[in-house]
Amino acid sequence: MGWATSAGVILAVLLAASLYAASVIVVEVPDDDAKPVVIRNVIDGDTVELSDGRRVRLVGYDAYELSEPLGRLARDELRRLCPGEAYLDVDDYEPHDRYGRTLGYMWCRRSVGNVVWHISVQKHFIVGEGRVYARRFLHIPPDEHPYNIWMTRHVVRFDRIAEILIYNDTRSPHKIYSDSVVLTSGVYEVYYGDRLVARLRLMSHTPNTTTINLPTANANALTETQQATATLTATGTATTVAVEYVHLIAYVVIAAAVAVLAVYYLTRRDRPAVRR
Repeated sequence: MGWATSAGVILAVLLAASLYAASVIVVEVPDDDAKPVVIRNVIDGDTVELSDGRRVRLVGYDAYELSEPLGRLARDELRRLCPGEAYLDVDDYEPHDRYGRTLGYMWCRRSVGNVVWHISVQKHFIVGEGRVYARRFLHIPPDEHPYNIWMTRHVVRFDRIAEILIYNDTRSPHKIYSDSVVLTSGVYEVYYGDRLVARLRLMSHTPNTTTINLPTANANALTETQQATATLTATGTATTVAVEYVHLIAYVVIAAAVAVLAVYYLTRRDRPAVRR
């Protein structure tokens, strides 16, 4: 077997391995004690009416009133964000205000293909695209999750470089190729291929760093620890996903293969013919 043939076989093996590597999928999910609700009407940019008749005042920000220039746009933004199904976490410290409204935090469902995630309404209006429609941030103690929690960013590290797809806002997915990712506060589920490998509750004022060890590519099952984690933390909102992709290594391998073949054929073309 010539050197070019050997090199071609090696490159083909590397290319095949790179093509079938799994992505890391990071999806935001509702907080642990959030319950499913249906929104019947959006009153304004920070208040909704549920199908069971409850009126919910969303905690953490004060949207422009309908009488103000951005008021109707704020309502339309919340209506666009939450067209129906949502999850509501009633504030444990102060469930109702003096007007009888329910106080709480809301996550609204989004999906692309077979990936489902939930957008935090508070985060959207405090640090996300809806920030322009928030007249001010609002903290009236006691709040279970004050507005500055949503501003905190946390680092999640992996034991190796991978393609990371992040689903946590209206512009999702965000794709990066790295061994770490920075996430705003929230609750996240992390998948590697079709395996749930971690559930992260990043809901603190203090930034922290979490390290996740990904399963090996040829493993048929999770370790006992990972199985226990998946069993204990999986929720009804979790969606098992498997994404095949061509990452950076594949492009490097393809370029190397093309270079090897080009050199090989150029060498053969320039070699003088030998009469046998």
